[in-house]
Amino acid sequence: MASAQGDVDTPQNRKPGRPRSDVSGQEVTELREQGLSWRQVASRIGVSPATCMRAARAFQNHENACQNLAVPDLDDCPQLWDD
Repeated sequence: MASAQGDVDTPQNRKPGRPRSDVSGQEVTELREQGLSWRQVASRIGVSPATCMRAARAFQNHENACQNLAVPDLDDCPQLWDD
């Protein structure tokens, strides 16, 4: 039986907690390399500085892992963490 609200997420279908922001760690890293501060990067992307730091750290960990696996192109490297 359909509800008046239509398709509603039930607790069984959702992860607990606040949804993660989808921020590109590569974009954050590139902006940081241009000399922008964490606050400036965060303002430009529209998230908090902590979210930028988290995305940059995850991207750096992924990049290092791919280099350790001797993957020549980072685009060919599998994603090593869960979203």
